[in-house]
Amino acid sequence: MKNKILELIKKNKKYRNISDDLILGKLNKFDLREDLGKREIEGIVKEVRSELHKSYGSFQVGKKKRDKLFEKEDWVGIIKTNVSTKERLDYYKKIYSMIWEITGKPRRVVDLGCGLNIFSFDFMGLNNLEYYGYDISKDDINLINKFIKINSGLNGKAYVWDALSADLTKIKKCDVLFMFKLLESVIKNYKFIEKMILDLKNKCKYLVVSFATKKLSGKRMKYRERRWFEYMLERLGLNYRTFEVENETFYII
Repeated sequence: MKNKILELIKKNKKYRNISDDLILGKLNKFDLREDLGKREIEGIVKEVRSELHKSYGSFQVGKKKRDKLFEKEDWVGIIKTNVSTKERLDYYKKIYSMIWEITGKPRRVVDLGCGLNIFSFDFMGLNNLEYYGYDISKDDINLINKFIKINSGLNGKAYVWDALSADLTKIKKCDVLFMFKLLESVIKNYKFIEKMILDLKNKCKYLVVSFATKKLSGKRMKYRERRWFEYMLERLGLNYRTFEVENETFYII
């Protein structure tokens, strides 16, 4: 039954390049008995696809073009194939400059829910970087590892990883740890986020978290929709500074 539901989920081409193991892990919470009815199966497929969409699908466009863009070494073109990185394109240099001003230039960066961030390496102003990316898309991870391999200024590796079920003890220690828009998919699970922040703070000197300032509909979010995060950081006794670009607010913790 589990494999049958996996096949149904992946019939939607949006989710075909997501690791089978990650999807199967999400199915563990369901009672997948062999006599499940059609409506029950459809409900499970819908729920899992919804989770995947929040953490991956809503940010992806134009994946078929990436191999051709990679052959041309068109890194800006690749950045434009992901909604979040495309939004940052005009601001990447400012974003990294603002972060490094506080953290200092890092030797090792960990990027959780990395998407295609590393293709903005030219905007980082770093001569040498050890980079570890973690994301749910195996196709993106393969592309990132190819990029790291051919770039003389980079070393490290990218891994298939699901923020909602991953073992954080396996995350490598680093100078700066990015979580750009990662918490959007778990925004209502405040206890989970609090534990995640505390666990990750032991892995890095600085933790950089960002949130969208606009909803997918394009409507601007109100300030109070992120105030809960500041209350949490203050309650945990964590110091932070913030800055904002066009569509994103950043917290350097």
